[in-house]
Amino acid sequence: MIRGDNGAGKTNLLEAIYLLSTGRSFRTSKYTDLIREGESSFYLEIHFTKNGIDQSLKMGFDKNEKKISYNATNLPSFASLLGIMPIVLFSPKDLCLIMGSPQERRKFLNLDIGQRDPLYMHHLVRFYRAMKQRNTLLKLKQTASLDPFEAIMATSSVYIMQRRIEEIEQLNNAIIPISKALFDTKREYTLDYKPSIPIETNLQQSLLSTYKKNREKEFILKSTLIGPHRDDILFTFQDKEAKSFASEGQKRILLSSLRLAQLQITSTFFSMDIPFCIDDFEIHLDQSRNNSLLKKLSTLKQVLVSTPTTTNISANKTFVIQNGNAKELTESASSF
Repeated sequence: MIRGDNGAGKTNLLEAIYLLSTGRSFRTSKYTDLIREGESSFYLEIHFTKNGIDQSLKMGFDKNEKKISYNATNLPSFASLLGIMPIVLFSPKDLCLIMGSPQERRKFLNLDIGQRDPLYMHHLVRFYRAMKQRNTLLKLKQTASLDPFEAIMATSSVYIMQRRIEEIEQLNNAIIPISKALFDTKREYTLDYKPSIPIETNLQQSLLSTYKKNREKEFILKSTLIGPHRDDILFTFQDKEAKSFASEGQKRILLSSLRLAQLQITSTFFSMDIPFCIDDFEIHLDQSRNNSLLKKLSTLKQVLVSTPTTTNISANKTFVIQNGNAKELTESASSF
């Protein structure tokens, strides 16, 4: 457990772990924002055990160049980090998955699948690179050169969209029993995949046909209108949109169940206990449901929780954060 006053740096520690796991921050999309004021770079290093083997990850960024090292081997990009040290993070910012833009929901889905499927990330990168070239050609109105890029986009789109369908089904199969068992609710919380084009038997050909049909409109708009970059996820509560019909408490139950479902799926895939990180534990749920969540956490092997100094939660190890520095406080048996 990580304890400390607001602004002491609790979230910074979880952010560093998340960054080493995913190559991304859950608070900002700009790496320059992660550099401490007055400094010219940041550096992170973590040592961990995976499958009984001691391992290390190192990351640095100096505003111009990113450097990543895994067990003394240099990695080509931050995307290469996915799957090396998988974790699941439950943050107050998760509310944007329900209330925010489709981009936030696609980012969640991409990271969720990407931790377990390198081929998914390959197709995602391949799709966006081809689409960037296609959009450039649309701006120049060069019809003759569009076909090869559309072929790449269609092939990768099929894989991406099929994996998203599978992932949504897996999440729903876990979310419903988790929410009912953990939070004693009879209501159903689910996710509904909303692709930008109907899923048909021959999806690849359907995509190619639609790309050609949309060209005239897209020459004017100068951008691609269909594909995985336009997909969305609808969070539902009793078959209604959670954004509009669920209370704040119900939204947080859905998000708690979602993250626990993600943890269950990821842990099963890797056949190991995946760390579950929770930022600002006590603000997610009411006291009764927090107690239910604590009981669930007591069954997990690796949990890292940040919470204010006023909390009554005990843990195997407690670290107090003061002025950005962590100091171990206790070492005692506890609920998790």
